[in-house]
Amino acid sequence: EELGQTQSQWHQTQDELEDTKTQLHQVREELGQTQSQLHQTQAVLEQLQTQLHETEAVLEKSVTQLSQRTEELGRSQSQLHQTQEELGRLHIQEAIARETEDPNQRQYKLLVWDAWNAYVNGDKRQMQKCLQESLKSTPFLKTETALNWLQNFVQFSANQDEKFDPSCLTNSAEWQHSVRWLQKPKIRVLNQIY
Repeated sequence: EELGQTQSQWHQTQDELEDTKTQLHQVREELGQTQSQLHQTQAVLEQLQTQLHETEAVLEKSVTQLSQRTEELGRSQSQLHQTQEELGRLHIQEAIARETEDPNQRQYKLLVWDAWNAYVNGDKRQMQKCLQESLKSTPFLKTETALNWLQNFVQFSANQDEKFDPSCLTNSAEWQHSVRWLQKPKIRVLNQIY
């Protein structure tokens, strides 16, 4: 009986051993599949990292190019603005030349236009400098000169479709300083024709 029981236990142990071997075999297969998937995943990850590095390099190059293009655009816009100002100045010179033949009056009107242009571009110091320079060739009396400056600013603004607020101009320190210059004694040298 004991032998029968032992044999029965031995068969049972053999069956369990076979089951365990089968399970071990399945686990090894799953492990092999998992390792294969891991290798595939690592390969895909390496590819993605390579692509990421390439994309970062392309992006960095694009950012550099964009920065260069932005600088070039800024320079081009600055040149365009300068060219437009020069063209505007040439047009005003032609218009002034048609209005008068007197070189002093031409110089005066052009300096007043330069002053207006500086004012429109936010350079009030340059405006002041041009207005004071225009006093050397003004054909008007002192009080008329300040009024003429203002009239020209209104006219230039209307011609160029620029918004213009006379009180903003006349309240500026640079305008008031230029008007005070009108109060200074002026010595005019008259050209003599021989």
